[in-house]
Amino acid sequence: MLRAYLRSKGVFNQVPPKDPPTPDVVKAFEEDHVLSVPMLDDPRFDWVNPLTSPWNTELSFRLAQDFKPKLEKVEHLSIPPNMSSTTFIQGVISKKVRRTRQVYLDSCPPALDAPETAMQKEARIKMKKQARSKQDRRVSRRHGVSTDDVRWHKETYLAPRLSGGANASYSSAHQATLHFGGASSESTNYLVPRG
Repeated sequence: MLRAYLRSKGVFNQVPPKDPPTPDVVKAFEEDHVLSVPMLDDPRFDWVNPLTSPWNTELSFRLAQDFKPKLEKVEHLSIPPNMSSTTFIQGVISKKVRRTRQVYLDSCPPALDAPETAMQKEARIKMKKQARSKQDRRVSRRHGVSTDDVRWHKETYLAPRLSGGANASYSSAHQATLHFGGASSESTNYLVPRG
């Protein structure tokens, strides 16, 4: 629900991310917190500065204040006790927009005094994307193996056993491995092939 709210505000997983406010607006806010404040109708994080900067802290706090009543209005939703705190919601919002900030920073050309060139930055970002894709494939493959094996073992071993069958060779330790965390790539080598 929080993700959908942040998407509707245009600050979560938007590609390309919204441009940050101008440095003059941010500076005016830092000097006087009344005249220039982050607005909720068009929220813009200052992606250039850390998420703990005064502007970003104020914006995430205002988003948390706006989201909290919406969360409380939803019926039949058990809300964890910590989600009733605006400060906690503010911290969750800051964590959620980290990747969007990184996408913005990656899309910007390096500063003139930066230690890496534009080509080096592009190569670094490409390597990071490849590593993330590799990790995503590995996680999805493990989840797929785990899900398939649990289903297959239930059909092959548990169903006959539960219905009074004589097949009692099912390993409860192996079942626990499959239920909690999936099978690692090493443990899939000894699994019995299906059909």
